[in-house]
Amino acid sequence: MNMLTHKTLLTGAMILALSACSNNDDDAVATAQSYRISITNLTHAQPLSPPFALLHDSSFKLWRIGESATTALEMMAEGGDASALLVLAGSNPQFHAAVPLAPGANTEFTLTMTQSSQNHLSLAGMLVNTNDAFSGINSIELDNLAAGQNAVYYSNVYDAGTEFNSELAGT
Repeated sequence: MNMLTHKTLLTGAMILALSACSNNDDDAVATAQSYRISITNLTHAQPLSPPFALLHDSSFKLWRIGESATTALEMMAEGGDASALLVLAGSNPQFHAAVPLAPGANTEFTLTMTQSSQNHLSLAGMLVNTNDAFSGINSIELDNLAAGQNAVYYSNVYDAGTEFNSELAGT
């Protein structure tokens, strides 16, 4: 059985800059919160598939270290197709970039909670020049981020374990 593993060879593939925005709406939607998110590709010569991000509750995990990758994660890690992962998230607020993220490039967007339980953020993208590696951040709790406060996260690189790693340039 193939297991998802953490790659320690490549770390800091993506950097996530996160800012909580104030909510100027009335008290009826006081639980709504917007987050300004910036993703930067920190790799050398390694494009990322169009990255995606989503807000969700604490029970949702994109992946779990030591467990088999889901079919949806396999699709993203092997081919950069995040559509099945976005379907898993249902109607939760989400973002999916239109184009791959080149080395040194960044993308910025805003996600707004529609329910107070959507207080976790996950994001990921495939490392394009690999057979099944991806980088991402899994289920960051956002409750402690105050309006106007910024947070920066560096992502790790993971091997989905869904394809054999020959370590040859041709594969």
